[in-house]
Amino acid sequence: MKRFAFTLIELLVVIGIIATLAAIIFPVFSRVQENGRATTCLSNLKQLGTASLMYAQDYDESFAMNRLTDETHYPKPCNDTAMDFSGLEGSKNTWKRVLLPYIKNRGIFLCPSNAYATKPGDESNAGWPAAEKLPISYAYNGSYFHEKALCKEGEWQFRPRRFAEIHEPTKLILHLESRLEYSDLGNWAISWAPDNNTRKGGLQSHNGACNFVFVDGHAAKLKLQTTCTQQLWLDGQPDSEDFCKSGQPFPDEYR
Repeated sequence: MKRFAFTLIELLVVIGIIATLAAIIFPVFSRVQENGRATTCLSNLKQLGTASLMYAQDYDESFAMNRLTDETHYPKPCNDTAMDFSGLEGSKNTWKRVLLPYIKNRGIFLCPSNAYATKPGDESNAGWPAAEKLPISYAYNGSYFHEKALCKEGEWQFRPRRFAEIHEPTKLILHLESRLEYSDLGNWAISWAPDNNTRKGGLQSHNGACNFVFVDGHAAKLKLQTTCTQQLWLDGQPDSEDFCKSGQPFPDEYR
C-alpha cells in the first residue's frame, strides 16, 4: 500500500494556523481571567466600604482617620506645610487597623491581581508582629481623607471627616486600589510608577479600568479618566496636587 505523509509545507501551514488561533484565543482567555479577578477585587472593596460605614455609624457618623498617633508618631501642626507630611507616615495605626474588628477575613485586604501586594507590604506593618502584617491592595482616597487634608481647607487641627459634611456621597471615592504601601492614595498617585515602570501607575488596574467604592457604599469599575471628568476625588474641595488638572498624560495601562 502507498503511504501518504504531510509535506513540510503542509506542516508549516498547520503550525501557522495553530499559532494564529493561539494568538487570538489566549488574550481572550487572559482578559476573561482578569475580569474574574476584578470581580473578586470589587467585592473586597464593597466589603471595605461597608466596614467604613459601619464604623461611621458607631462613631457619631465620623469616618476612621487615615493615620493615627502611635508610640513614635505624632501629628505636625497644620502650618508645617513641608511636602504636606503629617508626621504620622509609617504609624502602626491606620484606617485598616481601625476597621479590622468589622472585617472577619483579612483576605479582603488582598487583590488577586496585585503583584506588589507583599513588597514591601502595608506601611503600618513595621509596628506589628508577622502574624498581623497586612498586604497592600487598597487605600483611602487621600485627596479627601488624608489626615492633613483639612489643613488645606483652613482648619488647624487633625480630625476625622464627618458624613454630614460630604455634599455628594454618591460621587466621592472612599477606597480605591493601590500598588503602593501608603494607607492613602490621592489622584496625585495616578502617575506614581512602581518599580520605575512608566507604563504603570500607582493604582492597580484590570483590563484598563480600576475598582472604586464610594461614600454611599456602592462600588464600580471605572476608567481613571472618568474619575477626573466626573470630579469624583474631592467633593468640590481644592487640591494643589490635583493630577486631573495637571495636563499630564495617563500611564499606558489606563488608556
